Amino acid sequence: MTKPLCNQKGLALLTTMVLLVLGFAVVAILLRLTTRQTQIAGLEQGYTSALDAARAGTDMFITYAQNCTNSYNNTSKPCGGLPPAFGTSNVNNCLTIKLNNPTFSSSGANQLNWTTLSLWSTYGCSGTLQQVTDSDPADHPDMTLDWKNYTISVKVIDTYEAGDAASGTPCSDGCYYYTAVARAQSNDSPEHVDVQFIYRYPIP
Repeated sequence: MTKPLCNQKGLALLTTMVLLVLGFAVVAILLRLTTRQTQIAGLEQGYTSALDAARAGTDMFITYAQNCTNSYNNTSKPCGGLPPAFGTSNVNNCLTIKLNNPTFSSSGANQLNWTTLSLWSTYGCSGTLQQVTDSDPADHPDMTLDWKNYTISVKVIDTYEAGDAASGTPCSDGCYYYTAVARAQSNDSPEHVDVQFIYRYPIP
């Protein structure tokens, strides 16, 4: 016995609704992906700008180390002078103390504590050994600079002396190796970029 054909209108409506839901889902996913890609592009651009700012901090340090006045004690030392400080601050003087006094040398000398030097207190330098040698450049920075929308902080965390005329090293009179960290901190967010680097200064 043959059954009569059922009414297909309900099935067509259900199919249409399913297709509409799937279509809206696809559109929503595409919008989400587009928004996410825009956010990622913005983050990448922000990171690139912050990295450029941090690299500017490394250039600032290298320029200072190469050009400060040689007038303090041993003029053969890197940055031998204690130049006039920026404004009323002794930041440059404290940095120069770090540059002139290696914390350790290849000759096997005992590790030097910068904060126990008489010049450290003479020039009003502050901070404990932990504070002036940890890798956070925002804690007792040696140099700071406001550039565009960033605050740049640079800090020397270690000075190492190696090589001499008898050692046959590339630095015939010895070298100073500075381990430093430069940070670019956005003024609009807590995010930042750190660049840690080693700069070699050949003693003339």
